[in-house]
Amino acid sequence: MTAELVRGQNHPLPGTRLEIRVSVGKPIVAGVTLSDEQGKVRGTDWVAHPGSPNLPGLEVPKQAAADHRLAVDLDAVPEDVHRVNVLLALPVGVGGPVSFGALAAPFVAVTGLDGSQVASYTITDLDAESAVVALELYRRQDAWKVRAVGQGYAGGLADMLTDQGLPGAHELAGTINEAVAQGLARSVAAPPPRPSDEARVRTTGQTTAGGPGATGDAAPGRPAPAAPHQPGDTGSSGGGPVNYTHPGRQTTTPPPPAPTAAPAEPGRPAQPVAGDATGWSMEERLYNQVWGMFEDLARTMAAYRSAVDFAESRMEQELDKVLSDPRSRIGNTGDAAREAARTKHGLLVDQARAALDRDLGQLAAESEVVEP
Repeated sequence: MTAELVRGQNHPLPGTRLEIRVSVGKPIVAGVTLSDEQGKVRGTDWVAHPGSPNLPGLEVPKQAAADHRLAVDLDAVPEDVHRVNVLLALPVGVGGPVSFGALAAPFVAVTGLDGSQVASYTITDLDAESAVVALELYRRQDAWKVRAVGQGYAGGLADMLTDQGLPGAHELAGTINEAVAQGLARSVAAPPPRPSDEARVRTTGQTTAGGPGATGDAAPGRPAPAAPHQPGDTGSSGGGPVNYTHPGRQTTTPPPPAPTAAPAEPGRPAQPVAGDATGWSMEERLYNQVWGMFEDLARTMAAYRSAVDFAESRMEQELDKVLSDPRSRIGNTGDAAREAARTKHGLLVDQARAALDRDLGQLAAESEVVEP
């Protein structure tokens, strides 16, 4: 079963040989950066992009396209790599869109080699960003997981690579943009549009009227060719308009609009209404509404587990950072750092629990409405 991720949610990977598929609808650039345990990209040899598409265990497309497939073999990446970041960016200087807000929401899916989806993520809420970190594959206790990131950058590739600690980020961003522009310039131009049926018929009619087969050009002693019989021609010169309606087509009355909830009071959620889902009958609407409730419940629990997992991971990182310095392992400094890490962990878990309780309360209210 495919896991539909939301921002910040993670999911375990069943294997190490994967394919990452990207679909946007307009040509974009897809690439990958490798990060160490501190999340830093050590050099340009840890970046796979159209100008240098291959790294150990990784292969990215060589030019911008609306759909991409990235090959990943996590067993082949270097041992000191802890994160594999999937990057998306808009081409620069080619006359296309300048921000993801002008495009449909990018869709990213992690699949097995057989094409079966492991996890998917639709990147929403993008506006002025021209580059985005879509996903990250990261090590966790000798296993690999995928996390939905969706971190955008209005400054494009340069700001993104700088944020990942890459030396010479602006120079590499310029190299990538130049390689993409050259690839688009070498691409085959789209074929000219086909003429419409009306234009072809009009051209054919003009050729026939003045061509050798016309009545005025008939050879002496030969009768002029008869005009071809047209379907529906009754032989009369008059007649009403042609009815193009299929005789066997039946029309149905569209369903009545779904009921809507009364306006909510300020600061409070709207009260649920039975049958506010889509459908041609109340029974179908209730079925779709209950199905949507189960989907919302699954997403809510997955988001809560992901938030708690993130809080624990952050606390572990902060504690490891404190314990890595022998001087802070004992004494007041170490105790204060441990207490601060645990306090942050508690705040994050409390926030996740509050969001969970809010969503569960809304689902409980909706379940009371749809029960017969």
